[in-house]
Amino acid sequence: MNPLISVVIPAFNEQKYVQRAINSIKKQTYKNSEVIVVTNGCTDNTFEIAKKTADKVYNLKSKGLAKAKNLGAHKSKGEIIIFLDADSILEKHFLKQVVLLVEKGYDCGKAKAKSFEKSFKIKLFMCYQNIGSLIASVSYKIPDGFGMCLFITKKLFYKLEKKHGEVWNSKIPKLLDVDFLKKVKKEGKYKLVMNAAVKASTRRFRKYGFLKVEMEDAFKQKEVRDWGSYK
Repeated sequence: MNPLISVVIPAFNEQKYVQRAINSIKKQTYKNSEVIVVTNGCTDNTFEIAKKTADKVYNLKSKGLAKAKNLGAHKSKGEIIIFLDADSILEKHFLKQVVLLVEKGYDCGKAKAKSFEKSFKIKLFMCYQNIGSLIASVSYKIPDGFGMCLFITKKLFYKLEKKHGEVWNSKIPKLLDVDFLKKVKKEGKYKLVMNAAVKASTRRFRKYGFLKVEMEDAFKQKEVRDWGSYK
């Protein structure tokens, strides 16, 4: 099995990080992939930087994460789609691990997370997040987020689109990954990728504080349920 993997990177003003994300895909041990960058509402040079090495680059004039991800998926040619945050990178065996999981019958999942930083506080936080992800993987009824890197087969993507209209819901303003993970876990065969990880930025947590972000996200998960998609 040698399926094409389409890696979709939505980017809003990520000129400092987008090339690093692209490079992590180009350096994968599994080579049958394409990189799709969708800039949305950028006021910096993200688009120009991505054009140099990404396989496909699209630009949306207005900011919109859901629209960027949906567009990237529709422009993809792969049997498997991976959504990767522009400030994150993949460990070199990640794509291969996804292919192995799909061969075993899994059609959706997300990556275990690591951080670029090596402080004890950051390591402890990532451990906490991964334990939460592992617990949430057993049931779609358990809210799950922290989706810097998510995978889905094209077949499941279109099944969800037919049912929901949009896979990434542009009508909700927050926690799109919570809504997405709820849907894929309910309709597909879900797996947390444990043998390779995504290295993620902790910019948001450092800016606003770890406890504050976690508490806010916990309350926002109820909002997602109230918006209607999260059922």
